[in-house]
Amino acid sequence: MRRKSDQFELDNIVEPDTRLGVHIDTDMLHDHETKAQAYQRSPKSTSKNSNQLEQPLNPDSQADPNYSEKVSLRKLNENNNLDNDVDYEAQDSIMVKATLSNSKKVTFHWFIGVFIPTIINVICVTYFMDLHRSINHIGWGLGFLYYTFSIVASIGTLVSICVIATNGEMKDGGCYYLISRTLGPEIGGVIGVTLLIAHASALSHRLQYISATITNFYSGNVTISQRWDRTLWHLILSFVVLGICLPGIRFVLAVLPCLAILLIASLFSIFLGFFVRRAGNPSFFTGLSLQTLTDNFKPGVYSLWEYFQFLGVLFPSANAVMTCANFSGNLRPVGRAIPLGGFSAMFLASVIICGTFLLIAGSFKFYETESDVDYLSFDASLSPFITYIGFIATCLGSAITLSTGGSNILAKMIEDLLMPQFLRTLFFKGEPFGCNVVMFVIANIFALIDNPTTSTQITNIVYSIPFALVNFAVWNAESAHYPGFRPSFRFYNKWTALLLAAFCFVRMFLMNWIMALSSLPIYFIIWSIYHYYVKPADTWGTVTQSRIFYATLKEELSLYHIKPHVKTYRPNVILITTQHPDDERTHIDFLNQLLHGHGMAAIGRVFVTDLQIDFATLVEERDGTYLTDETGYQTFYDVTASETFADGVRDLLLLMGIGMMRPNTICLSFPEGWLQTAIANINNASSTTTSTTNFENNNENTNEANNGLNKSENVNNGMNNDLVMSGKSRTEIEYDDFVNAISMAFDANFSLTVLRNIEYYSDVDRKGYIDVWWLTDDGGLSLLLPYLLSQHKTWKKSHLRLITIANRDEGNTYEKQHTKIATLLYKFRIKAEPVVIETSINDEVPTPMAQTQWNKMVDELQLQMDKESSIMTHKYLIVSDLVREYSSGSSFVALTMMVPRDTIDQKLFMAWLEVLSGIKVPFCFVRGNGENTLSWTV
Repeated sequence: MRRKSDQFELDNIVEPDTRLGVHIDTDMLHDHETKAQAYQRSPKSTSKNSNQLEQPLNPDSQADPNYSEKVSLRKLNENNNLDNDVDYEAQDSIMVKATLSNSKKVTFHWFIGVFIPTIINVICVTYFMDLHRSINHIGWGLGFLYYTFSIVASIGTLVSICVIATNGEMKDGGCYYLISRTLGPEIGGVIGVTLLIAHASALSHRLQYISATITNFYSGNVTISQRWDRTLWHLILSFVVLGICLPGIRFVLAVLPCLAILLIASLFSIFLGFFVRRAGNPSFFTGLSLQTLTDNFKPGVYSLWEYFQFLGVLFPSANAVMTCANFSGNLRPVGRAIPLGGFSAMFLASVIICGTFLLIAGSFKFYETESDVDYLSFDASLSPFITYIGFIATCLGSAITLSTGGSNILAKMIEDLLMPQFLRTLFFKGEPFGCNVVMFVIANIFALIDNPTTSTQITNIVYSIPFALVNFAVWNAESAHYPGFRPSFRFYNKWTALLLAAFCFVRMFLMNWIMALSSLPIYFIIWSIYHYYVKPADTWGTVTQSRIFYATLKEELSLYHIKPHVKTYRPNVILITTQHPDDERTHIDFLNQLLHGHGMAAIGRVFVTDLQIDFATLVEERDGTYLTDETGYQTFYDVTASETFADGVRDLLLLMGIGMMRPNTICLSFPEGWLQTAIANINNASSTTTSTTNFENNNENTNEANNGLNKSENVNNGMNNDLVMSGKSRTEIEYDDFVNAISMAFDANFSLTVLRNIEYYSDVDRKGYIDVWWLTDDGGLSLLLPYLLSQHKTWKKSHLRLITIANRDEGNTYEKQHTKIATLLYKFRIKAEPVVIETSINDEVPTPMAQTQWNKMVDELQLQMDKESSIMTHKYLIVSDLVREYSSGSSFVALTMMVPRDTIDQKLFMAWLEVLSGIKVPFCFVRGNGENTLSWTV
């Protein structure tokens, strides 16, 4: 199977089918493959079982004799259950059926598929109805200027359409396909709905003019009034359009050339009418006259806003540029057909309209008549009947292209899962026949307006946003500097595209600011529906994402060589764990609320195993967990595998991040089971001295507890899927590993936080106290992190307390310490309540409860206490009593942590942490690396 990235040129090749006499699109199945793979890569398919071993489905496993020792990470997760919220197989089967039934498509070249539909839509109402009206009201000078603006906007937008259309293979969907593939599915959903409404409004706009012409000239009253006569004719004409569209695209593009012939005949009739007088000419017809041309130059007397409203009268011809890609799925080659057909149609139509504009201005004295000039093109024609037939044919042709284009957009949106899937019933043998019916219904809803001028304004307003976004998409793509943007159409400028986008947006307010303002909330509501409820899968990416990447890369490079400073300091915290993120949600919630955009939050998962891990599954685990996709989470995620937890911490600290966007603070979870593990190890070590046999048995049991199963048994059984690894040794951190990780962090000059009792975090009173026990100066991190937590919206009503101990043994007093802390808080501009506890550490005696708890641990752990250890232990027991007394009722406690020394037993260090954090309150040990994190200077 060929890769899509290698087939940019080959994807546009079609093979002729001599039996059918048409071209066959051979890339439809390949396109489906790409979409099916995108579904399979969905993050929801990531498993979360951290204990189960399973044989990977890898064809190389039979050839590799060591493959049985490779463990896939999806088998190391906790539950090997796929998320079945979405039935991707059912969706894929639906897409296969639709694709297979649509695999043979009739294709056309630029003249039939682009030139004729575009020129019919450009000329249409503007030529027959709007030219003389604009001259009559605002003069041909201002009218010509307005039309120049319109034609510049349409040609500039056509350039943008050609740029995007030639940047790869283009499928059905026209401009919706171009915008959605460039700006993403959410914007694509809004634009799809907008273009659907715009096509239906323009379709109704064409039929309303035909209905008004029929009722005014050639029809008696059929209903109770002309208003309902027009509605009746609109309904009849809608059935005619539907009847032409239902047989399919082959019939539609066979009818359009016939209608174009009638258009040519009417154009000749009108042009000849300027040079040949006949009896039915209007009384104010003068023939070509320079004086008449001069007199018609001046505009009438109107207010400023009325002049701007006439800007929209001539704009329906510019809207026609959106129809040049309506048959994109049936064009071959698309990259050549759209530019060639679009530009030739726009150029020829502009010449015809501009020439007629000057001929009308030089042939009729509008200032000498007060009669209605709405149908002047019929009166001035050499044969009004031919012009009448040509006008109806042109409007019908435009309506047919709009109906077909709208149905193609709706069909593509259904295929992209941006519309309810029950609408797939609208398809019959792969053709969107039912979508034409939907266009028929929407167009007849617009028929209730029964005012061509209002219908023109609505159509112009609705088309303005797609016009702006097409041009914006080109600017966005060019500014993103991503390698995939390589359009073969190179005649464009990104700043011109941005200027046109701004002009199109402003233009809709100039035409009718009330309608423009009213439309913006509607666009926002549609976007909100797609963003918050539909949540379409972003399977094709967006240029905006590429632009964000490019901007981030530039900013990171500019920060790379900046020296660390207190003004550039951010607490970049990495939570390192052995659990899957879904099992650490409470810790992640705390970390997310702690930083909430003030620093980088990251989660690093360490797979502790001595088995060889398949590297591909490591990458899959890292890329398959999207915490940032969930509402409120602002975190990164990375994984590593190592034989010990400390080695995994080292790997993450060395490799995670880039430049200044690297972690500078480690966050660990306190190992709650450390005491039982240490006691068990002591008992096991004691029992090994009694018998060599017992030693071997215990050693074997220990290996099974740590590794899940014997390696040799793994090899012999070929990684049997039914074998389950022991979860304890794989997910719980050994206390010696924990202390080694802390020592490694301090040796590498990292700051450190250790969380305990965090399971109470979600239930605490967010209006209570956040206590900061500042036992030593660590650069300010012990105060900064609780302060950031208090600034989160859920902690806004909490009260921050800074608690310090005034030790009389060091010559400190309450007054000195209180003044020092109050001054410090004032300089740091942090609102907190200073609390000073004056005591003598040497003279105080620990409470009986603290002493009893400590003595029990000393006996169980067989701790050997020297003089230095006894002094430190006495101090921490006093502090633990104070913490219990002052902070047992608090909502959160942060305490400056001691630094482990090489001379201190690891079990003793863990025992100190145990007694200090013994209260049932969310607890956080904090220790900065000594660098200033707070500043009181400007």
